[in-house]
Amino acid sequence: MATYKQLKVWQMAVSLMAEVHDLTKDKVKKLKHKDEFGLISEIRDCANNIHTSIAKGAENKNRLRFLSYLRIANSASIELDTKLRIAKDVGEIANRNLRKILDKIEEFQKMLTLLRRPLEMAFDGEYGRRWK
Repeated sequence: MATYKQLKVWQMAVSLMAEVHDLTKDKVKKLKHKDEFGLISEIRDCANNIHTSIAKGAENKNRLRFLSYLRIANSASIELDTKLRIAKDVGEIANRNLRKILDKIEEFQKMLTLLRRPLEMAFDGEYGRRWK
């Protein structure tokens, strides 16, 4: 198994995290107290959880655990997409570059599915059940 730094999906997740931080940095600068963070903090946490989960799973060296971490990364990407859309709707973030980030999340999810599929198929055969 490749190290996490060699995985294109991890590299994309790091790039996505940087774009999310750039999108939200103006809002963070305007906040006077950490308690005001709220949704912006949650968005940044989601973006950080994606690449972290992939790295933890890849370094685990166990295919089943790697698959589990990839699912966590996918869940975090879904949460990120949802929270970004909510933040836009409630006026927490501007529309600036949001479409680009949402498109990147979708592309990331497709790449992640391609990485997960062979692992899931291998476990279907080993354990006689479907991973959905």
